[in-house]
Amino acid sequence: MGIAVKYSETGFRPLYHNFCIFPMSETIKAVAQDFPGYEDADGVLTYGYCDRTAGFTLELLCCVKRVDGSQFALKQTTKETRGIIRIGSVADEEYEFVGYGDDPIKEDFERNLEVIANYDADEDVEASRTFDFLDIFRHKLYPDDVMVLIIKNGLRPEECWVRISGLSDRRVMGTLLNEPDQDFGYHAGDTIAFFVCDDEEGNKRLVSDLN
Repeated sequence: MGIAVKYSETGFRPLYHNFCIFPMSETIKAVAQDFPGYEDADGVLTYGYCDRTAGFTLELLCCVKRVDGSQFALKQTTKETRGIIRIGSVADEEYEFVGYGDDPIKEDFERNLEVIANYDADEDVEASRTFDFLDIFRHKLYPDDVMVLIIKNGLRPEECWVRISGLSDRRVMGTLLNEPDQDFGYHAGDTIAFFVCDDEEGNKRLVSDLN
């Protein structure tokens, strides 16, 4: 097993489309109690994915039991029960990396992964999730949502949350998630383009120039 880390420290990348084990905390217990082997389990095996509207999510695959200091035995999986955990509820709990999405372990959970595949985004959005330069602007629980500075002549710059929807000619496209306080001519639900630039102090910013 790997070193125990926390989502609040690592962000979504180590968990995204990977297998990880979370300990049987009170939060996990509430979701895992109907899974086989729950009574003597030490933790749960999970698979991470992005739900565009509900945020980063863990699919609970099965309960696990530690058999020695570094190894776990997987409990029986079930086709009748599905458990999901929104990452915000376990963001400060330690977890252990088990394997990447192509690990042979996936063969035991093909049905679960087929369901999760329904949450796969289009090619552009999936590509944007690999852009680590966007990470400092991402919402901690919603990886596709970024903070963008909107500018327009005659108005003061204003920050708004934008959900990434595509890529176009060195720009990122996204949907405004909140209504700007000023009249930029764009409203919540509209699509805007934005790009990365340096501000006057040399700090990186995401900017949408609506002039």
